[in-house]
Amino acid sequence: MKGLICALLVVLVLSVSASALFETNSLQSYVDRYNANIDKAPTILKSLLGNEKVEFNILLVNDSILTVGMQTDKGRIASTVDGGFANPSIEVETSEETIERIIKANDPITAFGDARDSGDLVITGNTLTTRLKLASVLSSMDVLRFLAGSLLG
Repeated sequence: MKGLICALLVVLVLSVSASALFETNSLQSYVDRYNANIDKAPTILKSLLGNEKVEFNILLVNDSILTVGMQTDKGRIASTVDGGFANPSIEVETSEETIERIIKANDPITAFGDARDSGDLVITGNTLTTRLKLASVLSSMDVLRFLAGSLLG
């Protein structure tokens, strides 16, 4: 569970163009890719990714907001929900432009950290437990690199 939001966002950001992210069929193919890779990940990593309701709010270039929820079960993305959740355990706010900037960066993990530091990418844990876990994972670029390497294959 510790690295769930990082893993989800890193996998989404590194494996898909922003425009493809917003097409349901394309999103499902990337969910399938993530799930196939999480199956190959060490058991300890899968147990850390846990069961969460993660909501992504993405400002699109046309000024509309895309809201997508992802329910995880033992680290796998069990389902996606258009419109998100009433009570997500984790919320991610960013923009299509930020996603594109991260994707196109020579070092996407560093760009991910830079986006967080600048406020262009905001990740919020809505419980004390998720806040503590996010703080521990997001504070280490080495952990993010490990998660990306484990989940992207």
